[in-house]
Amino acid sequence: MSDDVTNAFVVVRCPKRYTQRIMKEISDIGARSSLPTLGTIDNYTFIPLSNDIDDHHRHIIENIDNASSITFHIFPSIESFLVAHSEQLDQRAITALGPTSPVGPRDRLIHYLRENVRNFDENDVEHVPLGWERLGHVVVIHKLSEEFPYATEMAEGMLKVIPGCRTVVEDLDGIHGELRQPSIRILRTTLPEGRETKVRHVENGIVYNLDVSEVMFASGNGTERMHFSNLRLDGEVVVDMFAGIGYFSAPLAARSNAEKIISIEKNPLSHRWLVQNLSENQGRSQIVPLLGDNREQGELYIGTSDRVLMGYIPTPVDFIPRAFSFLKPRGGVIHYHHVCHREEYRKMAAQHVTRGLLLWLGVTPAADETESIGEGQWTVEGYEIEIVAFRTVKNYAPKLFHCVADVKVTNTRS
Repeated sequence: MSDDVTNAFVVVRCPKRYTQRIMKEISDIGARSSLPTLGTIDNYTFIPLSNDIDDHHRHIIENIDNASSITFHIFPSIESFLVAHSEQLDQRAITALGPTSPVGPRDRLIHYLRENVRNFDENDVEHVPLGWERLGHVVVIHKLSEEFPYATEMAEGMLKVIPGCRTVVEDLDGIHGELRQPSIRILRTTLPEGRETKVRHVENGIVYNLDVSEVMFASGNGTERMHFSNLRLDGEVVVDMFAGIGYFSAPLAARSNAEKIISIEKNPLSHRWLVQNLSENQGRSQIVPLLGDNREQGELYIGTSDRVLMGYIPTPVDFIPRAFSFLKPRGGVIHYHHVCHREEYRKMAAQHVTRGLLLWLGVTPAADETESIGEGQWTVEGYEIEIVAFRTVKNYAPKLFHCVADVKVTNTRS
């Protein structure tokens, strides 16, 4: 966080109805303090956070509720928080706010290492991860510095200080290749061989089964998955062109009431989990999981869909003509994921979609033909195009953001 919170007491204030959801989210990203919730004031709950929370964690938490009713509060100390709110807080919470225990998961982990690793010193503290990703019983940490000699000991500590953790893995090289495959190393586990990395992860009531050694799961995309959990698509036909293990198809299958969901995935490992997750989360929608390249699979559904999902980054720009082919003749909605700089937010999506439409229509766009496209509503070759919604999902890299544009396309000639 931009504020200096090194020695501060940090709490997040959220509507009472979101308490359990936010406690789960902040626990999963390693940002929750070991202290209990601090009571409810005027229908808002105060939840203490680890004081090593960073801007990435803050962005994830702030986007749990699109109504922006989640706020952060920084106090110089626990004592100053008590002075401000002691009369309104649960007495059990006040008793728990003692200075004798480490405040957050990372604090407890550092405490464990100091107590149990003979040569662990202050120079090693900076190598202890600021946060981690939690998927079921698995904790995933970013690649450790080669200068840090206590990876195994640290993983052992995580098993002890993180409730429910049974496997700790190190992400060695992020997600790579067309099929978005991970590269990990198991640091410690209490499970038998073959079960260490297979997880059942529940997010917002949706079940995701996966093996973290085989396929990706980006916790940072949780707000977008939640968005699709809340969509009502009564009677619609939906094509998910990059379905993965069902990141967006599974919540749609569970709650959207869509007539049919066609989920296409090229990676055989992901497709196996996709079939299981769609089956386990199936509501009223008919589900059709297809294995293969979306430029070849799904021919039966050309011209039949109301909505197309394009959840692939950094950009699926070359697949836009195929997305248009799936839409009904009258048009529909394309959910277009892409990575861009802040100043390019809507303009890049508008240009990409326009160029893809022209290519689908068999028109070769001139090099500068889409440069003048704006950010609101425009018409191309008889098609009215409008960006009806735009969301920032997460930071992707320095000054780059993973964004989603909901693009409505209407054939004015039909």
